[in-house]
Amino acid sequence: MRKTYQIILALALIMLGATNAMGQTVNRVKLDKSMFKAWDGCGANAKEVTDPVPIDVTAENPSGVAFNCDYNLSNEVGDWSCIYGSPAVYYLWYADITGTQKIHFTGSAGFRFWVQFNRQAPVEGGDAHGGDMVQEELIIDDDGTCTYEIPSDMTYVHLNSIKTKGSGIRGSLNSIELEGTMKPATGIFSINKSMFKAWDGCGADAKEVTDPTPIDVTAENPSGVAFNCDYNLLTEVGDWSCIYGSPAVYYLWYADITGTQKIHFTGSAGFRFWVQFNRQAPVEGGDAHGGDMVQEELIIDDDGTCTYEIPSDMTYVHLNSIKTKGSGIRGSLNSIELEGIVKPTPVAKSGDLNDDGDVDVTDVVELIDMVLAGIYDAAGDINGDGEVDVTDVVELIDMVLAGE
Repeated sequence: MRKTYQIILALALIMLGATNAMGQTVNRVKLDKSMFKAWDGCGANAKEVTDPVPIDVTAENPSGVAFNCDYNLSNEVGDWSCIYGSPAVYYLWYADITGTQKIHFTGSAGFRFWVQFNRQAPVEGGDAHGGDMVQEELIIDDDGTCTYEIPSDMTYVHLNSIKTKGSGIRGSLNSIELEGTMKPATGIFSINKSMFKAWDGCGADAKEVTDPTPIDVTAENPSGVAFNCDYNLLTEVGDWSCIYGSPAVYYLWYADITGTQKIHFTGSAGFRFWVQFNRQAPVEGGDAHGGDMVQEELIIDDDGTCTYEIPSDMTYVHLNSIKTKGSGIRGSLNSIELEGIVKPTPVAKSGDLNDDGDVDVTDVVELIDMVLAGIYDAAGDINGDGEVDVTDVVELIDMVLAGE
């Protein structure tokens, strides 16, 4: 039997050399604002422009409309709203997502929206924002998902906008993920309520809890305090207010934003607030909500911005709360964006790829098929390094031989 396993491993090693010729690795990454840029053209050979010229300059509006990317995930919108990209669908402003094969959406069931790609240069007498484009109306299914397959004849994929038109239906998109041969990248994402979850622990190996137990249960309040995430952006607040997360700063409720390197804030100049991370379990006789944590007071600068750099020695980043204390200054945070390394999310190391309850040679064969096909599937990422390759095959064979 050992010889059989060795033959399979040898086959994987031999064939791996042909993997690049057979196809590139397929990844799934989140669409983010940093992908949306200004360009000097609308074709496959366009180059990025670092100082874009405003559009729609008129005598009444001499400043025009500056380059910007709308990013309205997890926000309910109505007709003629821009969810991602430029509301004007300007032909020189887009996210170059060439290599994308599918776009996966989640959102409100029945929500209707349009994806708009590859807008061409304006024609004489036509819309100054651009000419023809590829566009498709999509609808979120009853299960809250929708997948759009990029037409195979598109030699480049430039995403100008995702927006609504006049459907009369309000709703939201909650996530947008790209699947294809693009590589994981550093991105910038707006924080949202869906990131804040309940967990079974406060360390790097914690697992999500889908039915969290209320806290602060007493005889006077037998129902306790149910799990919830405060989300008070664009809202003026005063002392001791929670802007994001749990007012109690409970150690098992947090957003796992591991991989984040910087957090960018915008808000009222002079506004003071605290970020609170990685709260530990309570100590005997201490606060029942938790023990020590990393916390830092921040102040919005005169230009309305503030950036916090995550300490480099934090091996995991669990955001428990963003809140005010007793500064006596009222104000608001208007946006919170996370900047960091975006990678495919690995799953727990199990090895049971075909879900038959056993880790055996059939799982090894299935994993080799993944490697040879150049497909990333988190279930096959046995060692959790963000790649599915021969090192995962070796580790899985070791597991089988050890009887795990």
